[in-house]
Amino acid sequence: MRAEAIEVLSGTWMEVVQRVFPAFTVEECDSLLWEATAFPVADAKTVISQIKDWAARANDFEQVIYLAYGEMDLAIGEFLKESEDQP
Repeated sequence: MRAEAIEVLSGTWMEVVQRVFPAFTVEECDSLLWEATAFPVADAKTVISQIKDWAARANDFEQVIYLAYGEMDLAIGEFLKESEDQP
C-alpha cells in the first residue's frame, strides 16, 4: 500500500520544471535545475520554491539564466570582498 502511494505521488524534476515553465525544452529544464537552483544539494521544498521564484521574475529561459548568473556574480564578488577584509 505505502509503495503504491509513493509511486502515485512521485514525479521527476523535469515534470516540476515543465509544469511551471511549460514552454521550456528538456535541455532548458535541465539547465534551470543545475544552473539556477540549489539542485541537487537542497531539499525539495527549497528547489521548488526557487523554481516558482524564477517563474515570478522571468518570462523565458534566457531571462532566467541571465538573472541567475548576475546574482551568482554579485554573491561571489561580495564574498571575495569580505574575505579580503578579514586577516
